[in-house]
Amino acid sequence: MKNAVFLVTALSDIKKESFGAQLTQLMANNTQVGVILGNLDYAEVATAKWMITKLVSQNEHVSITTLAEIFADDHGIDLAPTAIKTVDEASLTKREFDEPSGQHLTRYLAGDALLKEVRTTPTGTLTDVTFYQDDQVDQVVYYENAKPVVIANYRDNTVQSSALLNQNGQLVYRFIRHTKPVRRLYNLNSASSLQLTDIREAQPQAPTTERQHAAAKNEMSVVTEQEDYYQVMNYVDFHKYQDIYAFYHHILQKLALDTVNLFINIDHNVEMTATMPHQLIFNY
Repeated sequence: MKNAVFLVTALSDIKKESFGAQLTQLMANNTQVGVILGNLDYAEVATAKWMITKLVSQNEHVSITTLAEIFADDHGIDLAPTAIKTVDEASLTKREFDEPSGQHLTRYLAGDALLKEVRTTPTGTLTDVTFYQDDQVDQVVYYENAKPVVIANYRDNTVQSSALLNQNGQLVYRFIRHTKPVRRLYNLNSASSLQLTDIREAQPQAPTTERQHAAAKNEMSVVTEQEDYYQVMNYVDFHKYQDIYAFYHHILQKLALDTVNLFINIDHNVEMTATMPHQLIFNY
């Protein structure tokens, strides 16, 4: 079998039973497997790595790659001086704790207001720094090999934008979160959901009896919901990406993975197939 690549976009992808089943089957066949952690919420990456490593144990045929590793050598632009927030630690109260995970946490407070948290490994390697504003997360800076790799800016405790940095601390990509209304048709009997461009196309056949009329009315419901989508700002060559799926396609091209067997979360099948119409895609 060809080499296989799993594109992971969220921690929930790894938690799917089908992910583990597909990966286990490929390992049993001694297939070379690469897992790309394309999580835009970088807070999930460490947990995702741990979960996959636990699943594959010491299998030498499986490798895990993060966005920061993929774009470490790409050229970008210098960060603005205010891109990473700062506080005057000298004037703050310092409190230190050992977490159950073994990591060490240092908190900096001004009176009763928490302004900054610094997390390190048991050996003292910096992993992330969190800044607070009015007791809410304002920014988190993630580190790999003691270098900043991602700057995540928050509003209302939700990531609004993430800046991906290269190994020199330059900005290479920014992912900006937006929301849009999406109309969905729910079949209340089977609890299934379809995303529609035209609600009329998904309506069931017209009922022919009074009982069928009543049943159809009770079982089908159209709901407008809010859905996240991401704008990708490119500071490498300033090429414009149509959407996040075009960016994922760029990753596969950059890694020369056009000929591998690609596995993606079935939830993204429609969008990825439209972006890569000639690529055979397997679902998990």
